[in-house]
Amino acid sequence: MNSRLTTTLSVFRIEQNNVAQATTIPIPGSNGEFAWKSTDGTVSKGVEFEVNGAITDNWQMTFGATRYVAEDNEGNAVNPNLPRTSVKLFTRYRLPAIPELTVGGGVNWQNRVYKDTTTPYGTFRAEQGSYALVD
Repeated sequence: MNSRLTTTLSVFRIEQNNVAQATTIPIPGSNGEFAWKSTDGTVSKGVEFEVNGAITDNWQMTFGATRYVAEDNEGNAVNPNLPRTSVKLFTRYRLPAIPELTVGGGVNWQNRVYKDTTTPYGTFRAEQGSYALVD
């Protein structure tokens, strides 16, 4: 077996102005669209990690994880409708008897997301819990 392994690690901090952020204000006559606003002083920071490798000559795997936070200059979450944590695990196997055939699959997981929405009846939070997708 030829051992092959690659890894990446990224640590980041990004400071931005004029970041588009959804508001809770509906646009009249727009069929449910919401207004966006420009947010100054946004700071995003986090870490990404990924490992790719051949377990055997025919079997390969990939694992990756990301975690970040994004806040404006008042400490409010920026675009909380985007997941802050995600994990992926994928594998593929080439059948030795049929080298033209490769089978594989994987899973992507992400944490919960939410969006605050204003209606004529008040403001409420639409939330989606964490979930995994299996491919």
